[in-house]
Amino acid sequence: KDVIDTGEKVYCATEGGLFSYNKADNSIQKTSGIRGLSDNGIQRIAYSKENNVLLILYRNANIDIVTGNEIFNLSDIKRKQIPADKTINNVLFSGNLAYLSCGFGIVVVNLEQKEIKDTYYIGNEGDYLSVSDIATDANYLYAATANGIYKARASESNLQDYNNWTRETSIPHADQKFNQIEFFKGKIIANYTPDKWYEDEMYQLNGNVWTPFLP
Repeated sequence: KDVIDTGEKVYCATEGGLFSYNKADNSIQKTSGIRGLSDNGIQRIAYSKENNVLLILYRNANIDIVTGNEIFNLSDIKRKQIPADKTINNVLFSGNLAYLSCGFGIVVVNLEQKEIKDTYYIGNEGDYLSVSDIATDANYLYAATANGIYKARASESNLQDYNNWTRETSIPHADQKFNQIEFFKGKIIANYTPDKWYEDEMYQLNGNVWTPFLP
């Protein structure tokens, strides 16, 4: 399902649990629900080098936070009753925060406190909106969604207010689905994904202008 290199270990997420390979002694260890994990059906894993924290994200939106040999379960999203897709699509780490791209919006996790800090519903009139990915250039947060690219000032204190999120109207296919967005070599790069995967198009932000990434 997913592979993460943390430096000391390489973690591999599978249907059967979580495997880790220790580079120092070549040992392999399996962690499952019987041996510490809180759930079954891992969707993806993500690692914050700055915080030395491994996140295990399950298909049912359950979360395990792994620090050293300790596993802390964060089940808030799993238990929350909302009429929307709760799938956790991706993770952005920024300082001690983890921004989770979810099927209904954005959830912010405080990694130090091991708790949900905020939830952002950024759709029209504060409605649910499927967020596929998040990136930041330190000045703005950018969200790749089912209805285009949304951005908000990273310094904004009230990102819970959907009015502080605006859609990028200058990018081609502005109101259609973008599935990935990254900050790479000083630029924000977004991927537009139509129904046919081989028709994907990538765009980069140059100042305030979106241009094709591959001319």
